[in-house]
Amino acid sequence: MGTLADRYSTRLVLGFSAFLVGLGMALSSHVSAVWQLYLTFGAIGGFGAGGLWVPASTMTIRWFKQGSALNWAVSLVALGSGIGTTFLAPIEGTAITIFGWRAAYGIVALVVWGITVLAIILIKNPPTSHLDQDSKSSSSHFGSFYSIKTWFFVSLLISYAFGAGWARQDLTAHLVSYLDTQKLAYSAAVFSLSIVGVGSVCGRLLSGALGDRMNDKILLSLYFSLQAVSISMLMSFPTLASVYFSAFLFGVAWGGAVPQIPIILRKSYGTMHFGVIFGILSIGTGVGSVIGPVFGGYAYDLTRTYALPFLVDVLLSLFAAMLLIFCHKST
Repeated sequence: MGTLADRYSTRLVLGFSAFLVGLGMALSSHVSAVWQLYLTFGAIGGFGAGGLWVPASTMTIRWFKQGSALNWAVSLVALGSGIGTTFLAPIEGTAITIFGWRAAYGIVALVVWGITVLAIILIKNPPTSHLDQDSKSSSSHFGSFYSIKTWFFVSLLISYAFGAGWARQDLTAHLVSYLDTQKLAYSAAVFSLSIVGVGSVCGRLLSGALGDRMNDKILLSLYFSLQAVSISMLMSFPTLASVYFSAFLFGVAWGGAVPQIPIILRKSYGTMHFGVIFGILSIGTGVGSVIGPVFGGYAYDLTRTYALPFLVDVLLSLFAAMLLIFCHKST
């Protein structure tokens, strides 16, 4: 999707990706076996979801020049997923309770498609004149594949895979199940996801405010460190109040980290090949998002506790934070 966003209309790529998300949800309402859910929700919906943030970031990056406006623009666009988590999680939980999971999938599909139509009508492709002049130069490697064959880019990819992929997605995937093991009510567990969403919104706004005042890598490192702290608190103090507070901090760390990666890439590689470069980097998140939750579920099946996978999440978040501190861009 990143490659398509560079070559064709980012607006249409974004719409097609959102259509696939809705299609995956709609088809999931009719599954009769687990392998079918892997295909509909996982493959079709996942393929679409993988193509949402990269085109949206590419479009935003190309509309704005570097500076505070760019930081705020990326942060505000990133608010979408935070707001969605805040409001849709309890709605989905209620829909499942009242109508059952099949109908809930269908309802979500209709919501996704409705928002997609509205978005396609409202958004516009950025003009090509907004591309960096040095990105256009055929003699420059700025933004090319040559530029990403560096330890700096590899460090970003590994950090993103462990911090934003493995650790974040493992905690998110197993949060409700973990809270169930702590004897919290299902409604309270689902509400904790909304608290994550609230924190995520705050984190994205915080990034908009701090992005032009702090080093981007340092700020991202702080968010991964906060993620480690929040998971540690969730493990150590499983009371309802501490769960909500930990969920809020986790959301702040999550939301704050989201805008930082595209901003770092924009400053390092320009806009010409931004979509494909961000797409390559996002592979790290995809791989981590596959391994982390699977490891977490397997570890729980073996030990009947989430202590081990959550401890690994803490260590990987700290490793991602440290890696960012010591990676430097090659000139």
